[in-house]
Amino acid sequence: ELALRCGAGWRYTAAESERLYQLQHLVHRLQAERSTARERTEEANERTSAEQAAFRLRAAPMEQQIYDLKEQLANEVEATRRILKGNLAAKTELKQEKEELEDIVHAQSLVADTCQSASHGLTWRQREIAEEVHHLEAQLRRVEGEVEALKDDNERCRRLLHAARFETETERFFPHSKDPAASDFGAFRIPQVVASGGVR
Repeated sequence: ELALRCGAGWRYTAAESERLYQLQHLVHRLQAERSTARERTEEANERTSAEQAAFRLRAAPMEQQIYDLKEQLANEVEATRRILKGNLAAKTELKQEKEELEDIVHAQSLVADTCQSASHGLTWRQREIAEEVHHLEAQLRRVEGEVEALKDDNERCRRLLHAARFETETERFFPHSKDPAASDFGAFRIPQVVASGGVR
């Protein structure tokens, strides 16, 4: 439309025609600049595409490495989860073992206290028995002394009776001899003559 108006310059004044020619020149310049910008843009896009392709080629090993690292990280996380689960189970078992050990230690403490109490009781009873034995031994020694004194007194009485020629109708007294074979003659029974003429 601008070109048609410029071609029909007889319809416009000189100033208007000049203005139309300036507009037409501006439009041509803008079109040329737009074409140049389009070419530059296409060239920049081509360079950008080439750079992206080259970057993808360079980044491919790194992407593979990142993928491998992510896979290793997932494996480590899973292994850590299993370890934590096993650690929790071990802690639970350890707690149960500690409780059982505390029960055993408490039972052993009770048994030790019971044994100590029984030991004290037995020691006290042993002392009582020892005192009783000592008392009985003292009584036995005293009784033995009394028996010996009684035997000595009996022997003294026998000697006195023998010295006094004392005898009964059935028994004659002699002192005891230190000879065991003669010890049966300490008391001598006198034979009695019965009416039938026999000896009793």
